[in-house]
Amino acid sequence: TNHAYFNLNGCDTDCRKQSIMINADKYIRTDEALIPVSEDSVDSDYDFRTSRVIGERRDGKYDTCYVLNSSTAAVLSGDDLTMTVTTDRPCMQLYTGEFFQSRMNREGGEPFTALALETSSRIDPMNNGRTDEVLLEKDEVFRTVTSYSVKEKA
Repeated sequence: TNHAYFNLNGCDTDCRKQSIMINADKYIRTDEALIPVSEDSVDSDYDFRTSRVIGERRDGKYDTCYVLNSSTAAVLSGDDLTMTVTTDRPCMQLYTGEFFQSRMNREGGEPFTALALETSSRIDPMNNGRTDEVLLEKDEVFRTVTSYSVKEKA
């Protein structure tokens, strides 16, 4: 798994002010303890199929697994930069740092200083019939590719 964090506007700004497009019609709904409950169609709170500011809904608090439609998973936009995420994985977790407890936070950083876009299999595959996404046979090699491409806005 990958836990890189991004804030295209710099670490002194709130990551929820960035815009994002996530190429997903479905997400994994969780309960209050973040335990997966079901795979649902995105509703207005979770719909990023067109680019919008992350903090516009739910106060920008997301720790959500999206089921991707294609290899172009997401486009994150800051003031001067855009980042395109491509992957061969079926899902991507959007985490906006509400419970951010990194080394940066211990040194004075705050929640929502950066967000993670983690490509993966569906969460909780052992309990939802998706073991084919995570189990390997003896001597089988697992390879995956995720790319984060950052460009200046034109």
